[in-house]
Amino acid sequence: MNPRAALLVVLGLLFGPGYFAFSQHFSGRPGQTFSLTERDSRWAMPDGSILRLRGGMAYKPVPVELTPADNGYRLRFTFNVTQSDASEAANEYQVSLLQTDTAILERSIKVKGRGKVDVALDPLQVFYPGGYTLILEEVGTPPLAVAGVGLQIDTNVEKPRMWIAWTGLALLVFGIGILLRDAFVQTRKRKESFGRRARFRTHRRGSSKNYSSDGHWETRT
Repeated sequence: MNPRAALLVVLGLLFGPGYFAFSQHFSGRPGQTFSLTERDSRWAMPDGSILRLRGGMAYKPVPVELTPADNGYRLRFTFNVTQSDASEAANEYQVSLLQTDTAILERSIKVKGRGKVDVALDPLQVFYPGGYTLILEEVGTPPLAVAGVGLQIDTNVEKPRMWIAWTGLALLVFGIGILLRDAFVQTRKRKESFGRRARFRTHRRGSSKNYSSDGHWETRT
């Protein structure tokens, strides 16, 4: 294996997909945790208004304090699916983050499987410090039974610098290209070498036999 090409592949994996995955899913510090168990179609909001849901039910709204100093934030949900025959069924939810009556974030998520099912949203940024309200709303009637939902809000999640990720991806592609080229050259050389050996063996067999005086084949040793 070409050592330079192997080094390019390793560096490409680290600074391309590896760096991007780390930034998106593993960077940051664990923050506040909440347990969501109560569900209803009508909730009192922190500002005194009433949240009424028409299409389904929602878990009790969660008041949180956020500040730009702790950007980015990652919302991690853990759904405790208790239904044993989950098969291909999936629950759909809408996640909303409100500041007073203004929606800062709206995301749709789907939950499949059974037992503890983890779902993490892409990192988000806030521009003003203060109180926010997070709402987890069911979309329609959920086919899977969920005993409760855990919520963890990570802070200081690193936003990936795309020029680093793209540079890593370019190194990865270049390294793989060199390895493929070398493999093609080696395969071609082996085929050519095999062809020369086959022709040489055929030539030797042909030159080692002659007719005898009585018309039969005679092999010279």
